[in-house]
This record gives sequence, structure tokens and C-alpha cells, in this order.
Amino acid sequence: MTESNPQRLLARLNVGFRTDSTRLMALEQHLNLTLRTARSLGLQPGVTPDWTSDWNRHWDRIETALGCLRTRLETLSQFVGSSATGTLDDALMSWDALQSGGNELTASLDAIRIAAHSLDEPFQAQWRDLSSNLETHLETLNAFSESMRVRLHLLQHHPRSAVDAMVDAVVSTLPPLSDPDPVVTERGYQKAVLELEREQHRFLNFFDTLKALSMWIETPEERVEAKRVAQPATTLV
Repeated sequence: MTESNPQRLLARLNVGFRTDSTRLMALEQHLNLTLRTARSLGLQPGVTPDWTSDWNRHWDRIETALGCLRTRLETLSQFVGSSATGTLDDALMSWDALQSGGNELTASLDAIRIAAHSLDEPFQAQWRDLSSNLETHLETLNAFSESMRVRLHLLQHHPRSAVDAMVDAVVSTLPPLSDPDPVVTERGYQKAVLELEREQHRFLNFFDTLKALSMWIETPEERVEAKRVAQPATTLV
């Protein structure tokens, strides 16, 4: 799918806004199974005790980071939901801590990917499958985190009932996640972008909120072009 920047962003938020507590619980169960299976690769024959020790230490850090991530996401979910407790400032601080924890998790995952290079080929294939599953789970958690940040920002300026209604209205413009046809899905996001831009008043300036959060994503080509335009012109003699 050749999405534009706002389309890619809406695709992530579509996942995040549609991720409820039931889906998070199912995701956690799959994630725990993936982690246990991946950790067991350290028991393969032929690796040194030091390597196994490092492998397990990396997974300890990953599981600790994921535990903190889930706790903070649950706190944020409760705040923006009907069982809201605490203050908006507390929720924003929790989201900032969530981002810091995400950086630690990324560093640990990078370390485990390097360690996985020492796995024998049969285990390499298994690791690639597990790593792909893990990335998919984490993408969903990241999408949910971003959707929480959007809600928190909107709650700074609008009552909870208005924010809930706006999110429901935005989601209603987005294509269903289950549609297998990438062309239909892309057209669905193109239509959603146009509607959200055309009816800003109905969506509480939704795009302005995303821009304020600096959540627009540039493609590599756009970054290159932006740098080229920003460079001073040179005079050929």
C-alpha cells in the first residue's frame, strides 16, 4: 500500500483506537508465548554457557520492560476510559515514562538480534518467525500508545464526552482492519484523509492535533528532498 504521510498515521491510529482491553489481553497471551519460545532457543546444543547467560539476561530485560509497558498502558487506558482516576498531568507523565521505557526496550531488542546471529541455521529460521511475531505485537502496542497520546492531548482542550465522540467519529471514517484488499484499504484511507481535512470543525481539528504532537512521518525520499531544498544554492562559475 503506497500511503501518504497522513494515511500511514491514520493506519496506525486506526489500530490503536480499535485496540480495547480484550484485544490487549489476547495480545499479551500471544506475546508471552512468543517470549517463552524465543527464550528457549538459548537451550540449543553447541552454544557456550556465557552466550546462554547473555541470552537469558537480554530476555530478562525485555520481559521487565514489557511488564512496565503493559502496566503504564493499562494506567493510561483506565484514565481515558470510564474508570478514570488521577489527574491529566499524572497521565501525561505516565505517557512520558512509557516513551522512556520504550527506548530501553528497543535497546534490549537490538542486543537480542545481535546475539541471535550465533544461532545455528535451523534455529535461525525459527528465530526469524518469532522475531516477526514479536515485531507485530510491539507495533500494535505502539499504535495503542500513540492513540492514548492523541486522546490525552485532546483532553487538555475538550471534555471527555467530546473527545470520546470525536474518536468514534474518526474511527467511523477509517476502513475496517479486516479488509484483505490493499487497494480498497488504500482508497479507504485516502477518503478518510479528505473527509477529516474537509470537516475539521466536526472532528475538533483532528489533524491540527496530530501536527502539534509532531507525529507526521516523512518518507526517506521526502527527507532527502527537504534537505535539498534547505541547502543554499551554489553558483557555477
